[in-house]
Amino acid sequence: MTKKWVGIAAVAVLVLGSGTLAFARFAGRGGHGGGMGMFGAWKMAQLETRLKLTPEQSKQMHDLMAAQREKMKGDFAAGRDDRQALAREIFKDNPNQAEIQKRVSAIQERHNAMLSQLVASGQEFNKTLTAEQRAEMQKIIDEQIQVGEKMREHRGQRGMRRGGPPESQPAPK
Repeated sequence: MTKKWVGIAAVAVLVLGSGTLAFARFAGRGGHGGGMGMFGAWKMAQLETRLKLTPEQSKQMHDLMAAQREKMKGDFAAGRDDRQALAREIFKDNPNQAEIQKRVSAIQERHNAMLSQLVASGQEFNKTLTAEQRAEMQKIIDEQIQVGEKMREHRGQRGMRRGGPPESQPAPK
């Protein structure tokens, strides 16, 4: 994945996705705290502070997130059904390749639609930001990319301490 797409994904997740992803995690477990989860609310408060959002900007961000959350609630449930149906088909005695492709296409279409909605919402919110706020957002994006890279590096090192990646292990006899 190129840095450009990592950055776009980071913005989408950071600006709009943190609450919806936390919501999905909490909703799947019975949820609490108004469905947003403490992490999502904390991230949004942090973003509001760092960007020094006006009350109007904060309201717009929260309104966009609320609409996004409601839309994604149904998308997550439908996506779960698609993934379960795909798994069932893959592990049949005689899997139907056309049915597998149909399920894969449905999942890809749903992901594309969700990403398009995140981008559209992000662009809508971006219109309200000042040049200084956009510059700060670029710093936040860079920081999120660095955090992600450190996490991947840490996971890789942890794997090496356990004997390395599976491909480096001798094949079982």
